[in-house]
Amino acid sequence: MKSFLLPGIAVTLAILGATQAFGGTVDFVTNFNAPNNPNANSGFAYGSGSTPGAFTAFNALAADANCLGALSYCEGFLSASFPNSPGVAWNATGSNIVSGTVNLPINVVHFDPQGQSIDIEYTAAAAGIFTVAATFTGEDSSQHQIFTSVYANGVQQGSTNSISSFGATQTYSFSTTLAIGQKLDFIVTGAGPSWDSGGLSGTITTPGVTGTPEPATMAMLGGGLGVIALYRRRRTGN
Repeated sequence: MKSFLLPGIAVTLAILGATQAFGGTVDFVTNFNAPNNPNANSGFAYGSGSTPGAFTAFNALAADANCLGALSYCEGFLSASFPNSPGVAWNATGSNIVSGTVNLPINVVHFDPQGQSIDIEYTAAAAGIFTVAATFTGEDSSQHQIFTSVYANGVQQGSTNSISSFGATQTYSFSTTLAIGQKLDFIVTGAGPSWDSGGLSGTITTPGVTGTPEPATMAMLGGGLGVIALYRRRRTGN
């Protein structure tokens, strides 16, 4: 059977047949949970643990005094002040901070495992495909070895890698399907208690929300069907 659809009508039908998807991107840095960060995404949690099952959330959120410079924010354990215990920090000063051998740029979430493990954990708020682009960077000018690993729903993605020099990087890039409540874990472990600082940057692209076409599209379809009928009548002479 021949199709007599006009090109414009074909486009209208294609629009009707397609679902609408609206995805989002979560950035490790801009979404760091801090009291002066209105863009913070509650999907992130920060804690210790060398595996996802060992995750223990940090119980302190401090500003200025316990972090590396004014307008920086960090999370760690109450038993000791960051950076003298495992913790993560976000530099909100607008410029690079240097404290001894430690460098804290504005474009990373800074971590200091202190010979232990730090886990930056993201929890899926929707089901679907998540795309990860994450980079760990050595941020100590006297860098000692650190080990990096990434997990999706408890399954390791790629290998455990190491960083042993200032500015060296390890990158993880993959897509994975998660259900609501399942997690992505970004773990770094320090080989010793000193000079094992680093940074994490990158994004997590979250799945879109699908829906039916808007009423305006339905109206376009109605008009298109009328044009189809008229076109067929003209061709058949009716």
